[in-house]
Amino acid sequence: MPEPSNLRDNNYYPFSHVTCVNYEEIVVKEGEISEVILNRPKKFNALNKSLKSELVEVLENLNQNDSIKAIILSGMGGNFSTGQDINDIVSFSGKDVSGWMEELKRMFDAIRNVDKPTIASIEGYATGAGFQLSLLCDIRVSSPTAKLGLPEINIGIPSITGSKFLRMLGVPIPKIAELVMTGNLISGAEGKEIGIINYVAMEGRSHSVSLDIAKQLISKPRMAQRVHKRLLRTMTEDLYNESFRFAVEADAEVFNTGEPSKIMRSFLKR
Repeated sequence: MPEPSNLRDNNYYPFSHVTCVNYEEIVVKEGEISEVILNRPKKFNALNKSLKSELVEVLENLNQNDSIKAIILSGMGGNFSTGQDINDIVSFSGKDVSGWMEELKRMFDAIRNVDKPTIASIEGYATGAGFQLSLLCDIRVSSPTAKLGLPEINIGIPSITGSKFLRMLGVPIPKIAELVMTGNLISGAEGKEIGIINYVAMEGRSHSVSLDIAKQLISKPRMAQRVHKRLLRTMTEDLYNESFRFAVEADAEVFNTGEPSKIMRSFLKR
């Protein structure tokens, strides 16, 4: 467990005491409103095995702490997250997929099962599994020029859980088809138009807007908010679980062709 240090920053948080905890690849600012910051800026906060494991630990710990009332998830260095670190999966064959999906599901479960409000504060790139992390938060705040999407097709991998998560949020199937089959990214402003971004903030202001929303959310009765969280999970539970069952079989089939590994190796040589 990393060593905590005290941090006081009233420009960042309006509370008298914030504890800063530095993990290997995550920074946590613990307070009544806590922030979880993905901290691999040189890798655009790509999700490697270590970061995913730390994120599960962090979210479960924050969820168990009754003094914490809301969580803001963001990324260091001007990007939210570009998703799966392909260095971890470049040599995969079909037999590796099940364990990988279990790893991803633990991470997604950790954010989905938080019983207090969660807000994704998005700047820069939020793509692939990083984008999917944001989709599992209750509220998404984005800069207008943030780049959002599911470009997995470009490395030969179908975006299965991402497609299902978009559908959970009511995105029409034709729009999902466009996003996953072209791999094209959309802006934060367009994300607002299709209903996946709740608030578009001015450039560089996503955090301050997220904080304002968090303050509003924690002013509401806490037990009622917890019930809302349970209700919202039950409304999407079938699609959520189905996404992983389908992904294990389909991704194994795709990886067994060798095509994703070939494309990823070529990409990493650039």
